[in-house]
Amino acid sequence: MDTAREHGATKFVKYLENSGIAEELTRLGTFTLFAPIDSAFDDNYGAQVEMKIKSFISSSSNPVLRYHISNDKHPSRTFGANNEITSQYEDRMLRVSKYSTGVKKNIFKH
Repeated sequence: MDTAREHGATKFVKYLENSGIAEELTRLGTFTLFAPIDSAFDDNYGAQVEMKIKSFISSSSNPVLRYHISNDKHPSRTFGANNEITSQYEDRMLRVSKYSTGVKKNIFKH
């Protein structure tokens, strides 16, 4: 959680903490968290995602938050184009691509 905060994902970390998922992640196993930075919530799409997160906020099964977590370790140095990673949300797939400007996560349905 500290690393996500340090990289500008304070809102997302707060949502994880409010749902109880943060505590789970800090005590169990190895995970990879794909945390959007705070500015990701600034546009219309981000505001819609934020509303959906808030609608499930008291639930540790929050689908939006679980979709941003993988049960495996995925170091960014191993990413290339179009990596498919299984999320905690119904084993739905994340598509993650690494570019010279950074890492981008795209929605990819199973």
